[in-house]
Amino acid sequence: MRKFKAALFSVFTAAILLTNPLPVLAEPGVLVTEAELNLVLSDPNTAVLDVSPAEVYAAGHIPGAINLQRSDLANPWDPVPSELLTVSQMERLFSRLGIQNGAALYIYSQTAYDATRLWWTLTHYGIGPVHVLNGNLQTWKDLGYGISQEIPNLVPSDFNLDPLKFQTKINTSTSQLRSSMSGNIQLIDNRSAAEFSGQILTAPAARRGRIPGAINIDWRDQLDGAGRLKSVDELRALYLQKGINEETPIIVYCHSGFQSSLNYFVLTQILDYGNVSIYDPSWVAWSRDLSLPIECDYSRFTIGSVLYDLRSEESTLDAAPYIREGRTYLPLRPIALAMGIRERDILWDGGNRTVTLTKGDQTVQLALGQKLLRINGVERAMDTSPEILELGRIMLPARALVEAFGGHILWDPVLRQALVFSHDDLSTASQDCGCAS
Repeated sequence: MRKFKAALFSVFTAAILLTNPLPVLAEPGVLVTEAELNLVLSDPNTAVLDVSPAEVYAAGHIPGAINLQRSDLANPWDPVPSELLTVSQMERLFSRLGIQNGAALYIYSQTAYDATRLWWTLTHYGIGPVHVLNGNLQTWKDLGYGISQEIPNLVPSDFNLDPLKFQTKINTSTSQLRSSMSGNIQLIDNRSAAEFSGQILTAPAARRGRIPGAINIDWRDQLDGAGRLKSVDELRALYLQKGINEETPIIVYCHSGFQSSLNYFVLTQILDYGNVSIYDPSWVAWSRDLSLPIECDYSRFTIGSVLYDLRSEESTLDAAPYIREGRTYLPLRPIALAMGIRERDILWDGGNRTVTLTKGDQTVQLALGQKLLRINGVERAMDTSPEILELGRIMLPARALVEAFGGHILWDPVLRQALVFSHDDLSTASQDCGCAS
């Protein structure tokens, strides 16, 4: 009877399990939450990697996390900063950190793209499984998880890479990018709008501006206020708004290859886009090669100096800019070129002492000594009038002319420089101004 009851209980239990099976923990995806990361901290086959400055890591980190710094992820022997680690450098790094082959890796950083840069490097070399925390140390602490100042005892390993697993197609070289630009590609620049337009130059780049044809999607636009990635719908809308589609190959780049790894991660792991790669040398390398074309929306003029910067190309003026009656005067031809107006569309009528400039369907006419300009025949008053110098150079009131063609001027009072902006999709190489990019 007892055996019968036990058998009956077993059958009853099995029936319950069949109708209500025990919950099975799902394998974590590439992007993980703080709760998912917390569950694996005690797993001996797991390594947590903290990519942050040494002093930040020392002040507190996720328990058991191993510290890497940004400099650990850049090839110190390559003339281009932040280039991909070599095979031997990658093996030495992970051996030093005590990483075993086949370990499950979890990565987090204070700046999102440091984590995704390491993830991209590991993906390139076929290392996995690899997971990235959707957050940072602050989001970890905000959810009540503890931190530690204890430094793990690292026992060096014999880590090695398998060349058969390498995914080299996710890294595009300068020559590959240059040849593909004549085809059908989507090129995404992940820097700030100011860097993209050429308003500012970030060292160690040599020129201001962008690679021709690039579309600007700032890496920051993919994150919420806490530093987590935005929702799938928000991210998809961001790329669709910029005209990025899934069918056409995509190449992403930034300043030196780190920031673009975040966009690469979003495109491939969140939005499931297929044909995506990073131009790892990025803007630093492209800008340093003066044979490569660029686009730049800003030209730079300095009061009292005949040296000027025409869309990131250095040149010399016949007459130095000056200030008269509180207004900045610039020479006719250089300011016209800065606005994307071609040489053939700058006309001087000596009899009527007028200058006519044409760009597309916009025609602007100014007369010496007259405080007005005509835009497609409609008169508009100016505070000052064009002047002509003794050496025969025509000087124009800069702001009025630039704004007439839809541009604007930024004034730097410290450097006494005027930055003239004109976004007209013309690269310096395509202008008839004799200044090759």
